[in-house]
Amino acid sequence: MTEQNFIYFCYMKIANLKLLTLSVFFFYAVLVVSGQEDCGSKLTEVQNLYDQGLMENIPQLLKPCIESGFTRGQRNAAYKILILTYLFDNDQYNAENTMIEFLKKNPEYEVMPNDPVEFVSLFETFRTMSVFSFGIHFGPNFANPRIIEPYVQGDINNTEYRNITGTGYQAGSSVNLYIGRRIFLNLGINIIHNSYRFIEEQTLIKGEQQEPVTITTSLKEALNRYEIPLSVGYEFEHRNFNSFIRTGASISKIFSVTGIPETDATGTNVILAEENITDCRNSILYMCHVGAGIKYKIPRGYLVFDVRYHYGLNNIVVSDKRYDLNLKGHVDDDFSLYAMNFSFGYYFSFYQPRKR
Repeated sequence: MTEQNFIYFCYMKIANLKLLTLSVFFFYAVLVVSGQEDCGSKLTEVQNLYDQGLMENIPQLLKPCIESGFTRGQRNAAYKILILTYLFDNDQYNAENTMIEFLKKNPEYEVMPNDPVEFVSLFETFRTMSVFSFGIHFGPNFANPRIIEPYVQGDINNTEYRNITGTGYQAGSSVNLYIGRRIFLNLGINIIHNSYRFIEEQTLIKGEQQEPVTITTSLKEALNRYEIPLSVGYEFEHRNFNSFIRTGASISKIFSVTGIPETDATGTNVILAEENITDCRNSILYMCHVGAGIKYKIPRGYLVFDVRYHYGLNNIVVSDKRYDLNLKGHVDDDFSLYAMNFSFGYYFSFYQPRKR
C-alpha cells in the first residue's frame, strides 16, 4: 500500500467513525425525546383517570416514568398524584414512602397554593429542614488588649498607658447542626491573625529647674492562632431571610507572635526590627463570645453575615519572661484580648427527610 493510499484509508476510517458516533447520538436523542413524549401523554392519561376516580392502575402506569422519562416538573406532578392515590386507598405505608422519595429529590420543596389538602397534611408530618450544613467563611477582625494588671519599667504613678486597636483577619470552616426547629449548634475551626499596639508615656523630672521629659514606648504586636469555637444559637424567621443570635466559647492555640518596638524620646524616634516573642506568650487562649447575624437562603444552602464579640478570659503573658525582652523599655502587662470579628460565608445544606 502506497503512502497516499494509506492516508486515504485512515481518512475514510475516521470519517466513518464520526458518522457512527453521530448516528448513535442521534438515535439516543430520538429515544429520549420519544420516551419523554410517551411519558408526558401517560401523565395526562393518569390525571384523567384520577379525576374520574379510576385509581387502580395508576401506580403501575406512573412508576416506570418516575424512574426515567419525566422532566422534573412532570415527575413532581406524578409523585403528587401517586401520593394522593395511596391516600385515597388508605395505603398509608406507600403514601409515606413515596413522600420520602419525593422529598429526597426535592429537599427544599415549599407547599404551593394549589397543592391538595391531603398532600399538604401528609407533607407537614415530615421533617423537611436541613439536618446540618457545612460552610466556609472569612472576614476582618479588630483586636485590642484587655489589661489584667499593668507593669511599667519606671514609676507607675508617672506613666500613662493606652492601647490601640489593630486590624486582622480570619478564615475557617464550620458545621451547623440543628437540635430543634430554631436552635442550632455550631462547631468550627479557624485560623486568625490579630494585631494591636501598646503605648506607654512616662514623664521624667530630673531636677526642679528642668522641663519634664516624656518618653513614649510602644509595641506593635501581631498574634497568629488556631481557634476551635463552639456556640449555640437561636434563629428568627423573616420573610426573605433569617436572623440569629448566638453565644459560646472557644479555645485557641497561639503558634506565632511578633513584636515591633518603638521609642520616642525628646523628638528622637527609634523603631527597632521585628522580634519573635512567641516564647513570651502562653500557647493557649480561652475566650467567650456573643454574636448575631443574618442568613439569606439560596438553592441548597445559604449566605451568612456574622458578627461576634470575643472576650479573652486568661492571661497570655509568660510572667517569668516579662523583663527578658529586648524591647527598648517596654514591659509586658498581664493581658488577654478583646476582639470583634466580622465574617462572610457560604453554607451547603444536607437533608434527611423523615417523619416527625
